[in-house]
Amino acid sequence: MSGVRTWLPWVCCVVFLSAGCGSTDGGLSGDESYVLPDPLPSEVPGTLIRAEAIEPLTEGSKAWRVLYVSTALDGRAIAVSGIVAAPEGSAPEAGYDVVTWAHGTKGVSDRCAPSKGYRSGFHDFYDIPPELVGAGYVGVMTDYEGLGTPGIHPYLVGPSEGRGVLDMIKATQQIEDAYAGSRVVIWGRSQGGHGALFAG
Repeated sequence: MSGVRTWLPWVCCVVFLSAGCGSTDGGLSGDESYVLPDPLPSEVPGTLIRAEAIEPLTEGSKAWRVLYVSTALDGRAIAVSGIVAAPEGSAPEAGYDVVTWAHGTKGVSDRCAPSKGYRSGFHDFYDIPPELVGAGYVGVMTDYEGLGTPGIHPYLVGPSEGRGVLDMIKATQQIEDAYAGSRVVIWGRSQGGHGALFAG
């Protein structure tokens, strides 16, 4: 009986992840936003690869889907995707303070990546920008390693999550029109709470 108690939570977790966002089908075909340069332009974590303007996430804002360099669990330079939302108009001299959102569990398939527009009804970045931008912050969110970009998403592996969260901030600071400053708050929930802890 003790063996059942040991493996049952993991079985439930796998079932939850699979049910949440379908199969691990890759999800990259036909989506030019996620086509990576080969080789990557740099191996320096936080280097911005691409910032593509997308429809604003709230009134009075501008937004981008980004690709940036981070570090895989095995030490390789990899690309990670994410989203940035920033206020329109003039920025303070030091730039806007940044709030980086570490999202909760979405799934393990590439199509579960929040930057692809996947919404699960909870832990959702798309509900946050109205408050952040309205209060004068730049809001950013990483998809994490392997979620949206090639490779396997290392679910609940803290160093991977933490790198994704921090490198996303560095990449955002390279988007000229985002005016992201150096003061940062890390905010996460569920899996994202784990990611925020490791980013700290």
